[in-house]
Amino acid sequence: MNPKILEADIRRILIAMDAATQTSMTVESMVSLAKVFDAELCGVFIEDLDLLRSAALPCVRQVSLPGASDGMFESVDVERELRSLATQAKNILRRLAERENIKWSFRVVRGHVAQEIADASQDTDLVVTHRVGRPLTRHICMGAPAKFAYRKAKGSMLFLHSGQWMNKPIMVVYDGSALSPLALWVAMRLASAFGRELVILLSASTLANFSWLQKQAEELLAGVPLIFLWHYLTRSGLAGFCQHALELQTGLVVLPADNSILQGD
Repeated sequence: MNPKILEADIRRILIAMDAATQTSMTVESMVSLAKVFDAELCGVFIEDLDLLRSAALPCVRQVSLPGASDGMFESVDVERELRSLATQAKNILRRLAERENIKWSFRVVRGHVAQEIADASQDTDLVVTHRVGRPLTRHICMGAPAKFAYRKAKGSMLFLHSGQWMNKPIMVVYDGSALSPLALWVAMRLASAFGRELVILLSASTLANFSWLQKQAEELLAGVPLIFLWHYLTRSGLAGFCQHALELQTGLVVLPADNSILQGD
């Protein structure tokens, strides 16, 4: 591989969790990532301020399934449940990280999920979020917290939209931006570690630029023994990108933080 791309280093990986996180599966995946990069895994559990404020409203009630029984949505109950979930998340992270001899840390913060993810990402090299939603259509979308954090992050971000991502191709967006080589390096390391194909999604405005980007990426990846699948991002904006990811059936997506996909969305 071109020495330029090897200058990148992943020392700290952030995993942001909240009440919606499938903690055990998510943490196990992140421990696998940390092992690949020999990196510290930094867990942060976010007590969602919006959820807590909703619980204080007199008109809000909770519905339990199955049975559809309802009852009052009390703030004290929500706080107790959040503390319990945070404790479970810490215990799972400690158990799985120590099993693999991975350095780890964990903290609990309270605030707006989007802002807390963005704040926590400032001193980490890689941010991982599961917050890519699937609405009631055939399209996938990126949730507001993930979108906000993406715009504020300093390094690369990984978006998980499949629980079995290690069995699927790894996709990276490459547009020639300053952080594109880092994103390419991260994706290459993951694809190599898990024996997956590397899908390189080139993002450009003209056919000539597509050719130039592919040549640039090929030079950076020279000598890497991987299967590369080249695709062109022909749809504009976030919706077009998400649809590409869905159609290509990739399990993990790497985006450089200075990519222009989210601009204007």
